[in-house]
Amino acid sequence: MATLIMLFVISVATTSYASEDVQEKFKLENEHLIVSVGENNLFTLTDKKTGVIWHPDPWEGTTGKIYVTYPANLFDSRGSEEKTKYAAIDIIKAKEVICRMKDSRTVEWISSGFTVGGQPIKGRVAFEVKLAEDKPVIEIELTELKFEQKEISWNRFHFLPRWFSLRVSSDSGYVVVPKCQGFIFPVGDTGLDRLTRMSETWEFGQRSFSEVYNRPNFCFYGAVNRNSALMVRFENSHDTYIQFHGNEKPRESTPRIATAYPIILPSMGGLGYNRKFIVEIIPNGSYVDMARRYRGWLKERGLYKSLKEKIADLPAVEKLVGTPIVFTTPGYLKVTNSPEDNPRNKGGMKISGTGTFKDISDMMRRIKAEGVNRAYIQICGWSYKAPEHWPPNPALGGIAELKKIFSRELRKEFPEYILGLYTVYNDMPLSAPSYDVSKVIMNADKSPKVGGFWSVGRVSILCPTQYRFFAEKDFDGMQSELELMDCMLYDNFRSRMECYDPKHPLTRTEAAEVRCDFLKWTVSRGLIVGVEFAQDWYASDVHYCDGAVGAYGKIPRHSKHENIVPVPLWDIIFHDSVVNYWWHWNNYVFSSSYVMDRGYEWKDMVLQDILCANPGTWGMCPDNVDYWSKIMGQIVPIQSKIAVSLAHVEMTDHEFLERSCMVQKSIWADGTEIYVNFRDKEFLKGNIKLPPKSFYLTGSPKLEVLRGAMTEGFRLD
Repeated sequence: MATLIMLFVISVATTSYASEDVQEKFKLENEHLIVSVGENNLFTLTDKKTGVIWHPDPWEGTTGKIYVTYPANLFDSRGSEEKTKYAAIDIIKAKEVICRMKDSRTVEWISSGFTVGGQPIKGRVAFEVKLAEDKPVIEIELTELKFEQKEISWNRFHFLPRWFSLRVSSDSGYVVVPKCQGFIFPVGDTGLDRLTRMSETWEFGQRSFSEVYNRPNFCFYGAVNRNSALMVRFENSHDTYIQFHGNEKPRESTPRIATAYPIILPSMGGLGYNRKFIVEIIPNGSYVDMARRYRGWLKERGLYKSLKEKIADLPAVEKLVGTPIVFTTPGYLKVTNSPEDNPRNKGGMKISGTGTFKDISDMMRRIKAEGVNRAYIQICGWSYKAPEHWPPNPALGGIAELKKIFSRELRKEFPEYILGLYTVYNDMPLSAPSYDVSKVIMNADKSPKVGGFWSVGRVSILCPTQYRFFAEKDFDGMQSELELMDCMLYDNFRSRMECYDPKHPLTRTEAAEVRCDFLKWTVSRGLIVGVEFAQDWYASDVHYCDGAVGAYGKIPRHSKHENIVPVPLWDIIFHDSVVNYWWHWNNYVFSSSYVMDRGYEWKDMVLQDILCANPGTWGMCPDNVDYWSKIMGQIVPIQSKIAVSLAHVEMTDHEFLERSCMVQKSIWADGTEIYVNFRDKEFLKGNIKLPPKSFYLTGSPKLEVLRGAMTEGFRLD
């Protein structure tokens, strides 16, 4: 698959790794791969088909670091103001390191005996590396990690850190990172002008950064070096973080690299279960190949459910297909500006704005008058307390006015509109009359888990086992009083936290399972269900995601870090399983008005949705509906037409067509091809001509050839 034009110069790296000067101790080999173990006990992986070598850690020469805490007086009784001390244990520097062949295809690693605080301690780490018999695959399984002293606790294990890294001075490729919709971080001579070649001298304009992604959106990461792709798949994201380094070096003596690797978390204080990582080499592969393999892996495990299957289970889900979402927050959000009259308004968001439930039906009429015949009206801010949300805020009109919006009478006026509420069961405000410490998550030290601070004040985090306790009462009230409630959107389901309350203990994995059961329960009440943000572990149980589009919420030229290039991994995997929207604070309207001070280009967001056949994300309030409903009326008909035609079709490929990353192409299983030009100038190549800010759809068995451009009148022509 061609995914990046002129991508890699096939050459041999000129900078040597330390591992190249180390004598080989033994190796595993099949027709695809060689796993070499040096006298220094570091692993090197060779792709025999392409000759590309994936080297071990170039910074510290380690296979793992365990980060631990222990009481300050454990080894020093003299007393200290510190109560807790921290240490890092390098497992390759253990008192005893055994690295040997267990059989012809398996390497066994055992480290035992460590030093903490200058004192010897008893502990043991064991893992195995197994080479498949006839596939370019190795399986790495961590089987043991423990310390005999109960006072020593480990909180994270950097496992095989920086293995599969790319040197920015000599390699050519990119790292694939499972954050948001997904992104790649190119390294070397990628052939992309926007991403100038990085070097050991850290050329001007190239940022260096490291980030830990504690909620990876998929259970894989990878890298491409020249014509070899390497994909690492792990069992679940509940107890695994991803460490990403981009153009990073810790000191002058180490090479600047880009890489990703796992950080393993304990489960209730220990390993809990074996941790498995599957490493697969894909000759001439790309991020598209990784995403499609991951999709296949989900299907094999029964973890993938198509949108068609979800509609068969709940026919009402069909209403989502091709339907744009309109977020509205009565009484909470006031946005008065348009791009022309206030292009840099950082104060557009007013906590005490105007608007009531009555204004929602008026906005619906204004939107429909512009030709928008189908829309999903998502009502946020309707409640004034948590976690008991019902009845609604009386200051906004209370039950009487909210009932009118969800009435059969109003639905006659809007037969193809659907309505839903946005609800938070994650938080229990400390000020809530119903606050009950026995229902919140307990830390290991038996203190309640404290969350953030929002309009109701400081909150504790409600244990997922308690969601139903509050939701059942809410839903009984909602569904008895509201005639036609179609949808429910839940706030922030992506966090998984351990609970140490003996009445409702949960591991992170169990917390995820309980949340998925809660989603299933919501569907059993006859509701379309959505979740804020996108995570693969609940994709089978939701119908739509609020926040599935973009990386860092942005698209090519608006990336938080200039070297990041968002790619549609989520859509390649889940497009025909989940209806995808932008995060509600990142919708077209709020982005354009700079409400969140993010500086997104809303026209690019529209084009991104067309590229991925997503139905569009809007935000309305009484003060801006006149302006934005006109634009919505110009865009939605064609955007919805494309989304409907491809709702049940797999995206099979994605390509960058020129060096700036600003002209892209998506390819679909039914033969449809969508070209998008995000640039402010024309693109011409062969018979493909794209005006500035435009798209071109061809090859569809359902639609005629479509062309459109975002003109000065904000129109798709």
